[in-house]
Amino acid sequence: MVFLPVDTPGSNAISSPPIHGGHL
Repeated sequence: MVFLPVDTPGSNAISSPPIHGGHL
């Protein structure tokens, strides 16, 4: 599980939990 510090609506939603807001 890779936590990306950037807001990416693609990788962040799959790799990291919806915290940064990329999943929204």
